[in-house]
Amino acid sequence: MSARNARHDGIETREVCYRCFKPRVVCICKNLARVKNKTEVLILQHKSEHLHPIGTARIAVLGLDRVNLKVVLPDENGRFTCAPISLHRAGLLYPGEGARDLSQLREDERPDRLVVLDGSWSDARHLLRDNPWLGKLPRYSLTPTTPSRYRIRAEPSEEAVSTIESIVQSLQILERETVGLESLIDVFDAMIDDQIEFRLSRGKDPTSRRERRPRQREDQSIPACLRGGLERAIIAYGESVPHPGNGRALISWAAVRPTDGELFERFITPPPNAIVTGDHLELMGLRREQFRDAVDPEELGREWRRFASPDHLLITWNRSILNLFTRTVGGEQAGIFLKAIYTNVTRGKCGHLHEVVRSENLTPPELALAGRAGRQVGQMAAVASFLMDK
Repeated sequence: MSARNARHDGIETREVCYRCFKPRVVCICKNLARVKNKTEVLILQHKSEHLHPIGTARIAVLGLDRVNLKVVLPDENGRFTCAPISLHRAGLLYPGEGARDLSQLREDERPDRLVVLDGSWSDARHLLRDNPWLGKLPRYSLTPTTPSRYRIRAEPSEEAVSTIESIVQSLQILERETVGLESLIDVFDAMIDDQIEFRLSRGKDPTSRRERRPRQREDQSIPACLRGGLERAIIAYGESVPHPGNGRALISWAAVRPTDGELFERFITPPPNAIVTGDHLELMGLRREQFRDAVDPEELGREWRRFASPDHLLITWNRSILNLFTRTVGGEQAGIFLKAIYTNVTRGKCGHLHEVVRSENLTPPELALAGRAGRQVGQMAAVASFLMDK
């Protein structure tokens, strides 16, 4: 999905892909295929790296089957903290004293979950400093056999590599049988080649720092589906619970089709070992009896395809819920993420959905969807309408 080149108040905007968040001329999506990795990868991304034009974490997010990315924002004290993950069989990929080379681990010592810090080396040190729970994880390192291929962004040493290179090299060690990992490096190489060619075509030194110019609010691209209305859009929200070994499990999925107001609501049978407590359900505004008619993921996929055509674009608040949905039902679903778009448009810190609704003084529609889902989908509809008018 991309926003076409257009002129707003005399200012020409670039065509942007809202899947990889790169200018359309250097979009990486066409070359990406999903890799079915077994080791779960958690990327903790420093705020300064979010939407960086030549960042590489997005290649991992779009190309790996088991990956989660969390953007870490500063708290009221300026510290970059985030909630800890389960420490069971998890490890931190970070060089330094006490770090063990991944290639030297016995098979029974290999982690099931790998935490990767994304940002400059200074950013990574801040994340490590501000999150003591990271220090409790076993620490692992790599010994690259060749220098980084990141030719337009300097690394501090020959041993340092980009985020996507470190992830791919780690997975190649931990799961040698996994097919397709090298294809992510091919996408990375193509991205760098395209970026260099693009810069050269504009008479710029491809290795120089990106020019920083004052940007006006009107110069922020918004997807065409928001600028031109919501004819092809479906706004969706899902509830999930912890699922040991698999991260999260989707247990409900709700949506509205803005063109006709048609609603979709299904409860999903929790998989074995999923943790569904009364406290979870109370927080979601749900009751156990609502799951008596729950469907399995296969049936959910069939019913969803009857509700949403291939031409529909799914609008969610962030990428993680879309990733969870597609992982549950299988296949691919084009989508855009209101949180990223709102942050891009306002050039400010974006809090929770309800905080955006309150700060912009929006009035969400009331939708006949159970529990918290009705409120969340209504609030997203209000934010989408707000962005349409920008």
